[in-house]
Amino acid sequence: MNNKSLIALIIIILVSVGSYFYFHWSQQPKRHPYDFAGPCPGKTLTKKMQDVYLRGILEKDEEYQLIQDWYWCNEVKRGEVILFKYSDQQPPVVRKVYGVPGDKFEVIFDEDMNAWKVKIAGKIHMHGDKPFTFGGEEKPVLKLLEESRNGVLGPREIIIFASFPPGETDSSILGVVNLNDVVGKVVLKSDTQTAEQTTDQGAKPDAKSGTTPDAAPEEAPATKSSPAAAIPKAPPAKEKASATTSKHPATH
Repeated sequence: MNNKSLIALIIIILVSVGSYFYFHWSQQPKRHPYDFAGPCPGKTLTKKMQDVYLRGILEKDEEYQLIQDWYWCNEVKRGEVILFKYSDQQPPVVRKVYGVPGDKFEVIFDEDMNAWKVKIAGKIHMHGDKPFTFGGEEKPVLKLLEESRNGVLGPREIIIFASFPPGETDSSILGVVNLNDVVGKVVLKSDTQTAEQTTDQGAKPDAKSGTTPDAAPEEAPATKSSPAAAIPKAPPAKEKASATTSKHPATH
């Protein structure tokens, strides 16, 4: 084999190997570059709400915790709050998830309101006692996407909304949202405080019985030979002190 043939063979092998690795790399889901911090889940950051469109859930300038890249290794759940990157030129927005992968959805024109409403997983999305309506007479993007998807959300597709109609920078305008464009999961301060209080209460013994609230005190059987067995023993002084100590406020 001469030198030209050898060089041609090497080039063919390199191109073949490179094509193989490029093909497999291209099949992997692409992470969004915004605030990317490494493996899943990423860093937990403290941020502030930038707009008013989640009023009643998260107020403007209220702090929250962001777990970056959460949805690259965790399933999204209905009712979760997310940070969504919808534009490279605009900051991301915090919105709530109402439709998750596999959900059936239907966008319906409401003649009384002259606007559109959406049914997700068999239930009309409501705002108080009225349907959450958006848009006008023309079909919104969400309706067009319903028709192209046969009314079923794909593997990494979700529906998100602001907390009040007609919505803003959410599925009422943008249609179906892809999880690849979600920066991370939002943990509200109220959720953090509830979790800490539950943990504190579960760890503190009852002042009278010396037991935790979830555990029933064991009754010692009374016997003729041991009359004192029927009398519950007083909890150690250390436990009593901990039961009467006031709770420390949660820090964030």
